[in-house]
Amino acid sequence: MDPAARVVRALWPGGCALAWRLGGRPQPLLPTQSRAGFAGAAGGPSPVAAARKGSPRLLGAAALALGGALGLYHTARWHLRAQDLHAERSAAQLSLSSRLQLTLYQYKTCPFCSKVRAFLDFHALPYQVVEVNPVRRAEIKFSSYRKVPILVAQEGESSQQLNDSSVIISALKTYLVSGPWKRSSPTTQP
Repeated sequence: MDPAARVVRALWPGGCALAWRLGGRPQPLLPTQSRAGFAGAAGGPSPVAAARKGSPRLLGAAALALGGALGLYHTARWHLRAQDLHAERSAAQLSLSSRLQLTLYQYKTCPFCSKVRAFLDFHALPYQVVEVNPVRRAEIKFSSYRKVPILVAQEGESSQQLNDSSVIISALKTYLVSGPWKRSSPTTQP
C-alpha cells in the first residue's frame, strides 16, 4: 500500500474513500462476519458494534410508543370536543325549533325540493311538508311565484317566504349562524 494512503487512513477515520482513491483497499469501519459465522478476533461482535446495532431498534421502539401515545391522546381529545360541539348544537337547535316554524311547499320528485329537505334534515330543523299538485298548483295560490320549492318561515307574528332552493339554504344557514330574519333582505317576499 502506498505510504500516503496509510498516513491518510491512520489520521482520518473517514478517509477510507480517499485511501481507496490513492490506491489502497478500504477497510470497513465495523468488523464483518466471516464465513464461519464469527466476527472480530474475540469470537463475537465488539461492544461498539452491538451498541450500534441495538440502538436503532431501541430508538424505533421508543418512537413507536411515543407515536401511539400521541395518537391516542389526540383521538380522545377529538372525541371529547366533538361531543361538546354536538351538545352545543343540539341545545341551539332545540331553542331554534321552539321559535321558528317552517313549511316547505314541494313536489315529491323535484330535485331542488330534495336538496332543501336534505339540508333541513341534516340540521335537524323541524318542518312541515305540503305536497303541491303539479297541474293545478292550488296549494301555492297565495304566492305570485309559481315554482317550487317555496319555504315559508314563521317566527312569532312575522313570516318570510323564500323561493329558490339556493336562496332557502343560504338564508337558513345565515339564520343558524347569526339569528333572526332581517326585514330588509332583498331575496324574500312578505
